[in-house]
Amino acid sequence: MKTFRQNSLVFDFNVMPVVPELGTIQIFLQQQIKLDLSSVRNLQVNVSRNQVIIETTTPDQAFAIARDHNSKHFIVHAKKRFLIPIYVEDGAIEVKVHDLPPRMPNNIIEEHLKQYGEITSIHNEVWRDFFPGIPNGSNSVQKWPFFIP
Repeated sequence: MKTFRQNSLVFDFNVMPVVPELGTIQIFLQQQIKLDLSSVRNLQVNVSRNQVIIETTTPDQAFAIARDHNSKHFIVHAKKRFLIPIYVEDGAIEVKVHDLPPRMPNNIIEEHLKQYGEITSIHNEVWRDFFPGIPNGSNSVQKWPFFIP
């Protein structure tokens, strides 16, 4: 997939209990990020991953936006602020870990999974529909790939 996605930024809305409306995403990109649309080659709303993926014209633009804006801006939902992670698509694989004890810390999960590759990020997932904002017992792990049996 990495050969097909180049200079791509990921705006990861998985931290929110609901998928933001397109108008909210537009305001976020234009007013908070101050995205220069002339530097955008492609803007894709990935519904299944709850992300917006933006391809910029150069790698430097993508890295600068991620560096300057990652988790520094928020979207408000139900009177709560959600800081939005922004990172450069790097070919990492997302692995979902299910049915762990609720209080298992991410560092233990990371320690166990690092035998399969370098862990680049890990976070607890939350319910979106039935119990919005409450952790759902799954963890999402981004990793550089080694083989996972």
